[in-house]
Amino acid sequence: MSPEPRKSTVIIAGSGLTGLTYALMMQRLGVDYILLEAYGSCTPNIGASIALQPQGLRVLHQLGLWEDIQDAWQPLTETALVDHETGKMHFTDTVDMLKQRHGYGVGFFNRHDLVSILYKHVREKERLLVKQKVVRIDGLEDKVVVHTAAGDVFEAQMIVGADGVHSAVRREMWRNAQTAGPGAIPEEDKKPITCDWATCFGVSSHTANIPPGFVGSMAGDGRNAGWMGGKGGRTFTFWTFRLPEEMRKCTHDTIPRFTAEDHHEAIETAKKWTAQTTKAQGLDIDFEKLYDQRDPVHSGITALPHFVLRKWHFGRIVVIGDAAHKFNPLPGQGGMNCIVSAATLVNCLQETLGDSLKSSTWGMAALDRAFTNLASTRVPVVLDAVEKSEEAIRFCAWSTPANRLWFKTLMPILPNSCHADGASHVVKTGRALKGLALPDVAHTIPYDDEIERLQKGGKFAAPSIGSVLTATAVAVLGGVFAVRTMREHPGLAGQALEAWKTLMPVN
Repeated sequence: MSPEPRKSTVIIAGSGLTGLTYALMMQRLGVDYILLEAYGSCTPNIGASIALQPQGLRVLHQLGLWEDIQDAWQPLTETALVDHETGKMHFTDTVDMLKQRHGYGVGFFNRHDLVSILYKHVREKERLLVKQKVVRIDGLEDKVVVHTAAGDVFEAQMIVGADGVHSAVRREMWRNAQTAGPGAIPEEDKKPITCDWATCFGVSSHTANIPPGFVGSMAGDGRNAGWMGGKGGRTFTFWTFRLPEEMRKCTHDTIPRFTAEDHHEAIETAKKWTAQTTKAQGLDIDFEKLYDQRDPVHSGITALPHFVLRKWHFGRIVVIGDAAHKFNPLPGQGGMNCIVSAATLVNCLQETLGDSLKSSTWGMAALDRAFTNLASTRVPVVLDAVEKSEEAIRFCAWSTPANRLWFKTLMPILPNSCHADGASHVVKTGRALKGLALPDVAHTIPYDDEIERLQKGGKFAAPSIGSVLTATAVAVLGGVFAVRTMREHPGLAGQALEAWKTLMPVN
């Protein structure tokens, strides 16, 4: 005999940053929900760091988390970009500029600390169910029926897949779509995805010459070493490297996985590679100690695929966050875009459901409009941002001779404003939650949703901020930049050419 299903209006699959943030949104709007987490805790003490940037902080502030975040996060203070071949260091400072433009600064967290803050603000913890791995979803005309590995059954008006890059909800969404015949899911979404890079992440107790808030990034051929001084005597570390050609294409279900031996070998390579860099130019970090003193519980190795689904829903099933769009983590934009996608979904539901939002029955037609509006709003923005994240790692790991040239010549002479422009181009696409008060935080560059509201009211003829902010470099967390074009800056191009003449010969 089948168990009696537990009913709610919304089911959220996954309790990470995306899932818990969405749960808080449902809580604030008074929508009945439950959250299903596959593992034994909603706040596992695993993982390393997560970056916080203005467009995500804006939403978290709306949800009442700002004071807790300020107590726990580490604001960015200084950034150094290091040339692996010469040891030359270039320092950038965009923090104050970004705060003035967008109302919030940039910082980073231990991932567990941020998830714990989200969890703390969930008032009814009984809505969060652990050891409930989703194994099957049946989408019906009037509801979804969700089965878990524990043998339990749940019913709701919709299910939100916030269960990450290896999403079970995405898999079940595609399975359900097969009943509708060809074209229900775009072929583009099922093509092999690109996975050029992998990274070793960790939390080290070695902090010598790495003060809190300091971020460093060492660039070289096909490799990048990163470090961030955190709170409480911690340094967050990253070692990113290009995968062999045969591993760079995969499906969503065959993303490369690595063994403990793979992790060990990669870190040994990192230690040898960083040891080759001269310290004559001011770099004074013992990378061997930095890597050797990593906490094994908070260290690991993972592949870095990137993709953006063109369609995020079928029927009453929708996916957001890493299940729908996966970023390279180097610019620190992945988590922030997860938050913005969650907020956009909630906004679309409010617009199409109206007064029915708090009812126990949601019409299929209204849900379809909401989900369609979500994708039409977010997909173009996320496609651009994901590509910029890939440009960032290609630039900072010298994937081409041109990237090596720009890093050595153009990057050191770019003004801080140019670095900040690239970040602003991505940050301004943020969207606040409708239905909740927006904190009065001064900023000089309007977000996209602010421009839209003013345009609808006939009060603002928005300039093309995209064209204003088209930059020769894309700023990313830690001041790492991917140069896209020099055509609009012939003066800089000339300076770069002169600088190139002084470089060491290319082997």
